[in-house]
Amino acid sequence: MKCKKGIIIEARTSSVRLPKKTLKKICGKPTIQLLIERVKKVSDVDVVILATTDKKCDDKLIEIAKKEKIKSFRGSEDDVLGRVLGAAKKFKVDQIISVQGDCTLIDPGCIERVIRLFNNTNHDYASSALLRTYPVGMETQVFWTRILSKVDKLTNLAGDREHVTQYIYKNPKIFNILKVKAPAKHKRPNYFLVLDEPDDLRLIKIIYKEFYHKNKNFSIDDIIDFLDKNPGIARINKNLERNKESLGIL
Repeated sequence: MKCKKGIIIEARTSSVRLPKKTLKKICGKPTIQLLIERVKKVSDVDVVILATTDKKCDDKLIEIAKKEKIKSFRGSEDDVLGRVLGAAKKFKVDQIISVQGDCTLIDPGCIERVIRLFNNTNHDYASSALLRTYPVGMETQVFWTRILSKVDKLTNLAGDREHVTQYIYKNPKIFNILKVKAPAKHKRPNYFLVLDEPDDLRLIKIIYKEFYHKNKNFSIDDIIDFLDKNPGIARINKNLERNKESLGIL
């Protein structure tokens, strides 16, 4: 029987450091729409789902999902684990590919690489965030829905419910974990491409304006080459204080 793979994007509008960051416009489109455009290019995936909250303020995210012709699911704002699991069960997903809604520049090829490594091995969970080697904002996690169902029964701690896979990667004796490293050409852990603060938005806008209208399929290679050649631009958001989550350190 075929394994059904689903990309689940966790997104909401009630962010603290950059309010409504998923709706900020770049090149005339909300950042969440730009992210959806990129993940739709991932090959060998059966469904893309936007998992947002049941709050009124997130109605606009549902509208964008409909516009992009992807699926959507609504659940608790705080119990993100329950929300993601609910989305997977509703659309009968066997394998979850988890992408954060603030990874506006995520590269489809980086996602495909983690999926491929996961499926070529016998692991419960794979992540390119546990070893911070990629630029921050290129992280992908892949795991089985049955594993998340197991976790759902094992923990009710608020932190475990908010951070979907926290219980998994903090219990390597229970779960078989694959830590994915970036290939040498993509090792730029000091580049911050996640949308978390106003200066992140400035940087991401510059990158999109450089590439988007010429080539909507611009890649991580294009981004790295551009930032390597323009170190002043790369430093725009370097001095921000980062929490572990925004650094891609799970």
